[in-house]
Amino acid sequence: MAEVSAASVVDVRVVLPDHWWVIPLQPPQARARSVERLLERQFAGIDDQPLLRADARRQLLAQAETAADSDGRLMALSLQRVGDVPVPASLVVHWIDVPASPDSTPGDGSLLVGLQEAFQGFALEVGKVAAGRVLRRVHEVPAELAGAEPTPSLVADYWLERPDGAGLVQLAFATPMLPLRQPLLELFDAIAGALHWVTADETNGNRD
Repeated sequence: MAEVSAASVVDVRVVLPDHWWVIPLQPPQARARSVERLLERQFAGIDDQPLLRADARRQLLAQAETAADSDGRLMALSLQRVGDVPVPASLVVHWIDVPASPDSTPGDGSLLVGLQEAFQGFALEVGKVAAGRVLRRVHEVPAELAGAEPTPSLVADYWLERPDGAGLVQLAFATPMLPLRQPLLELFDAIAGALHWVTADETNGNRD
């Protein structure tokens, strides 16, 4: 990965498979437009299910709003199918600001160390990806704690310290497909591994 100026990093770019649908979480108008386009795709040729479509719209907008309220920058949903069987999964990318500690320096990994201490009792792994050191936590959420989901969920979180040292980026994956745990974790690992930082120059149109 080419070196980037820590001060110039303003976002992250996540590379997803073609069968994932990305919903930008800000501004709210863009969020609503993306949800509507997804519904148009999913309900193409189905004109006799207005209540089902309206319910899907409510659920998607509520899910996206919750993600936006928790410092989410984008949400993505897997539309993959194996034969006639859907393989649902979701991703929310969080941009988390953390007050700098006076005795830390950007890139020293102190924020990840703090997370490891906070998540004692969980299975944690520290690795290295193109964007830097990453902390991974994988666990299963029982059905009674999975919110609207009636089944247990597999959750995989990845945290990376931002180059400016002012916070973290979190990739939060979830799926109810526990029988596909290993291949889905391999996919999540690959997505996290391909993440890279976006500079202010890129957001102004000077992309690679």
